[in-house]
Amino acid sequence: MKRSLLVALVHALLVLLVWGNYEFEKNTLPRAWTKTGPFDPYDLLRGRYVRLAVLAQADVSTLDERGYQRQGQLFVEDGQLHIRKADCCQTFGLATGQPGYVRLQAPASFFISQAVEDPSNLKAGEELWVEVSIPPKGPMRPLHLARKTKDGTWIPLY
Repeated sequence: MKRSLLVALVHALLVLLVWGNYEFEKNTLPRAWTKTGPFDPYDLLRGRYVRLAVLAQADVSTLDERGYQRQGQLFVEDGQLHIRKADCCQTFGLATGQPGYVRLQAPASFFISQAVEDPSNLKAGEELWVEVSIPPKGPMRPLHLARKTKDGTWIPLY
């Protein structure tokens, strides 16, 4: 019985450490709102989620002749997500129809509850935006979703 309680306590401590780490990073890492495009809103094994094609602002002069920036580093400037040329980190490709933006090749997944309307069902003229945090290593982490209507009002989703 004592061993079982000890194992349960260790598991609870591990969960609290992971939660505390994410909360600390969420409050201290650079954050930015950026445009995104939803796709693939459901998976039988994962449940309800939205995979997000995240866009970041880029200097067009950093792109190659085919419109691709192979690798770059994410950073936040003036509350906006940007990329700069670097030999590490993320891989990007040019987002069609969005001059000055590049699209991350690896999408971000944002899990949603069953009670909330699917954010991938956008009305005409609406845009989906995501707030992301940028850790020093690893992929960005989506924090919140919002819809931006054609009249400029923001509707927070999560």
